[in-house]
Amino acid sequence: MKQMHNRDQELDALFAEYRGAFPEAEASATFMPGMWGRIEARRNESVFAFRRLAQIWVMAAAAVVALIAIASPMIQADPVIYSASYVDVLDNARSSDMTVAAADGEI
Repeated sequence: MKQMHNRDQELDALFAEYRGAFPEAEASATFMPGMWGRIEARRNESVFAFRRLAQIWVMAAAAVVALIAIASPMIQADPVIYSASYVDVLDNARSSDMTVAAADGEI
């Protein structure tokens, strides 16, 4: 029984030391809002780097889109290719085949 009493005293001493290691929790009305404020402050620190990286990527993408929008009218496409119909392209190919055949003496 004496050994059990000794262990209880050791455990009580350990708990007392543990309580002394940490400050007393605030028992005021601002305890929970203050705790959430500290949590949000830590969260904002860790999220800030990701948010900044995302902003950089968005700005880079916007710059690329702006460059493409500015450069696209400057690129001149062959208007004959886009204005010709399928029949026009076939007729042009047939006439060039006839020219080659005439040059070979096959006609």
